[in-house]
Amino acid sequence: MTQIKWSDKPNKKTLLDSYLTYELYKKPFKMEISFINNYNEFLEMYKCCSKIETVDISTLNNIKNSRHTIKGKTPEDYYPITDRPRGDNDINSVKYHMTTKKYVSPIIILNINKRRIKLDGVHRLIGAKLRNSKVRVCEIFVPKSN
Repeated sequence: MTQIKWSDKPNKKTLLDSYLTYELYKKPFKMEISFINNYNEFLEMYKCCSKIETVDISTLNNIKNSRHTIKGKTPEDYYPITDRPRGDNDINSVKYHMTTKKYVSPIIILNINKRRIKLDGVHRLIGAKLRNSKVRVCEIFVPKSN
């Protein structure tokens, strides 16, 4: 298969979804950051402290996210029938990213004092893995709060 076409930078929806994931998981992941208290502060952190690069997917194997590892041969391996809270939407999204010829937004990773957490892009990441594609990552570097 051909490589995924990655956009140069995240689109507005990806950034908003990333912030919402941050809000949802900041306490369970113990990543509350005193200077990111709203979406505008998140955008400022993105603008001043991010690095965007295309990488081999193997470099992302040890990054935390909700429950997915980067192992499997089909979308159904990642979303078994017993673990589909959104029905077939996850499967359909992965299949879309496996075949699309359109540009897609980079995957967002928050890096807090060298602790890397995926905030957005799991379907794109799985699609890239199954497509044998490199991955475009936007990593936002955040100093650890005191």
